[in-house]
Amino acid sequence: MTKHIIFNKSREFQYIIPLEGAISKRFDIGDSLSFEYENDSVLVVEKWDFYHCNTNKPISSFDDGKTVIDLDRSGIFYFISGAIDHFIKGQKLLVQVMSLHQGLPAPVPHRSSGLVVTVTLSSVLVALIVTFVILV
Repeated sequence: MTKHIIFNKSREFQYIIPLEGAISKRFDIGDSLSFEYENDSVLVVEKWDFYHCNTNKPISSFDDGKTVIDLDRSGIFYFISGAIDHFIKGQKLLVQVMSLHQGLPAPVPHRSSGLVVTVTLSSVLVALIVTFVILV
């Protein structure tokens, strides 16, 4: 499924995403992003370059006005405008692509192992949310 990201003429991102993508904002391996833009470029950059407005060493650079980028791996992709003034105005995009496989289940403990404590990501997130709510 292609997710469309368009740089409109006012230099702001305009998102055109299928409804199911707009609700979940989940990107999977095999999805692609379509960028449409004028008088600009799209740069794929490293994390540091994304946060420090560095356009000097892009991983990839596109300036054809209509770029399709396949999301071929899990992880975070960082996109910025090649024009510094557009980047400063917020023309950047961070996309996290989910892995095809979920984590492996935890191994079964040996009967003689005594006390077993299992911590899952969801329990950690719940603890963080509860802590945040209490602090606020």
